[in-house]
Amino acid sequence: MNSPNPPRSVGRPRSLADPYKRREVCSLIGIGAGYDEAARHVGCSVATLRREADRDPAFAEQLASAETASGLSPLRALRSAVNNNWRAAAWLLERTCPQRFALRKPESLSPSDVRTLLDEVANIMADECTDDAQLERMCSRLDDLQKARFGQYRATLQGDPAPKSADERYYDKLQREIEEALGAVDMDVSAKDVRTAIAGMEAYDRRAAEARRENIALQNPSPPEAA
Repeated sequence: MNSPNPPRSVGRPRSLADPYKRREVCSLIGIGAGYDEAARHVGCSVATLRREADRDPAFAEQLASAETASGLSPLRALRSAVNNNWRAAAWLLERTCPQRFALRKPESLSPSDVRTLLDEVANIMADECTDDAQLERMCSRLDDLQKARFGQYRATLQGDPAPKSADERYYDKLQREIEEALGAVDMDVSAKDVRTAIAGMEAYDRRAAEARRENIALQNPSPPEAA
């Protein structure tokens, strides 16, 4: 007679199967204790917390909500202090709007400053280079240089260096030449007046180009579509 099968051993119970422990973990994380402290309080490891969250989506959502709450509480307190404490207001502005309010060394450049500089370099290259393929390679190398110098994140903020269009560069060059000519004869004409004149020339050239295109279209009408 065959002996009955021995009873199967019961695995170790999950330490976070207890709903009370789960609530304790979420409460501690919610007040900013962190995963290490929360796990130590209920007698498990951080890895156990992670595994339980992977196993149970509801628990994972509770942990995510607790993490969000832990960040919101200090922010609410800070925003409340902003009304009466200028230091709190200054700190908040520096962190939330660093481009405008963060303290910078006199010689430091913001991403927008670097973007403007790179675009100006690209414009100079476009003015001096007549080969489009060569210009594209130089702009690509300039982009690689800023990524190597500033890192991918800041390079993304600054944007890829790109020259202006040929028409825009033409009018910029024309403006520089007019300003130099006026300076040479010592005429009292402001830069604003020069820009206004250039804008008028651009508008005239655009209208003339549109008129030429319309004349070409009238002289070369499209053939009627086949029925």
